[in-house]
Amino acid sequence: MEKIVAEYHKKNANGIGFLSLDLGESAGEIKKLEDSIKTVSFFDEKRLVVVKNIFGEAEKLLEIMKNWDLAGDKQNIFVITENLSQTELIKKSKKLFGLLVAKPNIYKSFEPLAGRQLENWMNNEVKANGASINTAAVKKLIDYASDDSWRLSQEISKLANYSQGEIINEKMVEQLVLPSANLSIFETIDALGAKNKAKALTLLARHLENGDDPYRLFSMFVYEFRNLLRVKSLLAKYMLSADIAKKTSLHPFVVRKMSEQARKFELEELKQKFSILAQSDIAIKNGQLDIIDCLYQTVLN
Repeated sequence: MEKIVAEYHKKNANGIGFLSLDLGESAGEIKKLEDSIKTVSFFDEKRLVVVKNIFGEAEKLLEIMKNWDLAGDKQNIFVITENLSQTELIKKSKKLFGLLVAKPNIYKSFEPLAGRQLENWMNNEVKANGASINTAAVKKLIDYASDDSWRLSQEISKLANYSQGEIINEKMVEQLVLPSANLSIFETIDALGAKNKAKALTLLARHLENGDDPYRLFSMFVYEFRNLLRVKSLLAKYMLSADIAKKTSLHPFVVRKMSEQARKFELEELKQKFSILAQSDIAIKNGQLDIIDCLYQTVLN
């Protein structure tokens, strides 16, 4: 999708005809979509409309498609993305799914990688991080993180930084990667970034009950908000995700995920949260603040 958007901006430098909507965010987004379709462009250029999570508004979308003959519309180009499986989408609206995948529309499904494809992707990720890894370490990492490509990219980045030019081996994976069999910290970080306090509190309590290192949890909280702040600041400057990835050295997939989470925060709010974490870090090291209390305060505030 990012490539499609980038190509559009190359051909249409003013960007007037570009619109990005997430119908899962609010009821007003569907009206924005319809208003965009109604509007006649005064410029001789095609319009690109990126729409996420449309199946929650399936009936309304079907009505709009019929009223405005979107199937035969040559002026508006729609890029539609969903995170649900084909089976789940058909359950939501078989009719809408059928219309969207019908020719001449281009339809692509991206399933989780497995087997040799997953291993090859991981090797390429390691190379992109300027490191190398042996086969045993690749298999161990898959055992620990399964086919979760977002988590794998994070773990690979961490291992590459730790390896300092050495070949990443099984021992490094065992030392630095938390097995999925234990509660994955990344689910907690996701809940924190998504402002889901109830889930984050529940998961934090489980981490502590399982004996996870609270200082490691705190460092991951700091890592999450630092990156959210960096991504939010660059988004405020209207940077594309690809440019943000280059600027921050974060994986493009991580940047996309951070961008979605950053929408839930105001820039000043993130600055304040990161400032509080920095002050808390000093207080913890000086023995003025209990690490467990700090973790719960971070989730609750």
